[in-house]
Amino acid sequence: MNTLSIHDLRALIRKKETTPTCSVCNTHPSCDVHHHNGHHHDNTPSNLAPICKRCHNDHHGISDNLNELTLLTRQYSDIQRSRIAMGNRVAAYGRLGYDVPQAVEILGEYKDLEKHTLKRIAKMLKLEPIYTSYLSKIMGVGPATAGVIISEIGDIGRFETISALWAYCGLDVRNGAAPKRKKGEKANWNAKLRKTVIGILVPVFVRQKGKANCFGRAYYEQCKQYYVQRDTGTITPLHIENRARRKVGKVFLSCLWVAWRQIKELPISEPYCADKLAHIHLVTPEKWAGDGWGQDVQLKL
Repeated sequence: MNTLSIHDLRALIRKKETTPTCSVCNTHPSCDVHHHNGHHHDNTPSNLAPICKRCHNDHHGISDNLNELTLLTRQYSDIQRSRIAMGNRVAAYGRLGYDVPQAVEILGEYKDLEKHTLKRIAKMLKLEPIYTSYLSKIMGVGPATAGVIISEIGDIGRFETISALWAYCGLDVRNGAAPKRKKGEKANWNAKLRKTVIGILVPVFVRQKGKANCFGRAYYEQCKQYYVQRDTGTITPLHIENRARRKVGKVFLSCLWVAWRQIKELPISEPYCADKLAHIHLVTPEKWAGDGWGQDVQLKL
C-alpha cells in the first residue's frame, strides 16, 4: 500500500533513477499516478498508485487510436512551429536580397508534411464519436483544434463535474482569481489545452463576424455586451474583452462535457449555475452543433 503523498509520488516518478515499475503490469516504468476509487480529488496516499501510461489508458478505456492521436497532434504542433520559424528566416533573407532556392524547397516540403499530418489527424478523428457527432458540426472547430481538445482531455469520465474539467484546463477560479503559473513552478493544469481553447479556438469564433450560423461568434457578442454594460468604468476595455472570451471558452467546454458524457452514457450532473444560482437561460450543446444534436438530452445545460 502506498504511503506517499501525491506530490512525493509524482516527484519519485519524474526522476529516472527512482521511477517505480507499474503497480498493475509490474513491467513498464510508471509515468502516471492512478486513483484506485476513480475520484481524482481524493489524494489519500492509500488511494494512489504508480502506473504506466498503457495500463492507465486501458483502465480509463482510452483506445490506441486516441493514444496515437495525442502523439500525432503534438507532432503536428512541432512541424507547424518549425515551418513558421523556417518561413520567417527565408523571408528575412529574401528582404536582404539573397536567393536561397534550397531553403525555399525545404520550406515547401515542410508545408507538404504539415498538410499530410493534418489529413492523418482528420482521418483518425473519424473514429472518435465525440468528433463525428458533435465537434465536427461546430463552425470554427477544425481537425487540428478538435484533435488537441479530444486527445488532451482523453477520458471525459474522469471529470465528474464541469468544474473539474474547467480546473484541468486552468479556467477555474482560485482565491478569487484565475490561476497563474508562478516562476519556477510547474502548472497544475493542462497549459496546451487552455491555449488551444482560449488562445486558438475562441479567437476563431471571434473572427466569424457576420456569419449567422456561428454560435461561437454570436455568444461572444452577447457576453461582450453584458460585460461592457456591467463593468465599463471599473476595469479596462482589455479586461472586458478577456472576460468575454474566457466566458465563451468555459461555456464551450461545459457543452462539450455534457455532449461527451451523453455519448459515453455517463451521468450528467446539474450545472452549478442552475442548481445553486437558479439560472434558467442556459446554453445547450445543440446551440453549438445545431438542432440535430441531442434530441434525447434530459438535462438542459
